[in-house]
Amino acid sequence: MMGMISGQVLRAVTERVLAKVAEQLPRLLAEYGARAGQVEGSGIELATARAEREQLRARLQKLDAQCRELTDQASALEKRLQKRDVWIWALAAVSAVLTVAVILLALLVLLG
Repeated sequence: MMGMISGQVLRAVTERVLAKVAEQLPRLLAEYGARAGQVEGSGIELATARAEREQLRARLQKLDAQCRELTDQASALEKRLQKRDVWIWALAAVSAVLTVAVILLALLVLLG
């Protein structure tokens, strides 16, 4: 007799559990589907963000190379300007010496 009561109780409990599971199953499946969609969506967003990051990294490297090239060009121009400044000062000194020499020659001719 005990075995039959236990079997009936077990069957009743099993039926109740199955009824609850059947009742909750659509909601659980919907939640699972929504979460799976979110994970898939965030995976797509993550892949997009990674691709954008790689594009930005490539652009940054390109800009860095251009910046270095421009810095080298600016350095070369600065050296050329320094040489030009030396020539300008040298020409100004020669011009001043020649001007003084011409004035002295003119004075010698006039006084002489």
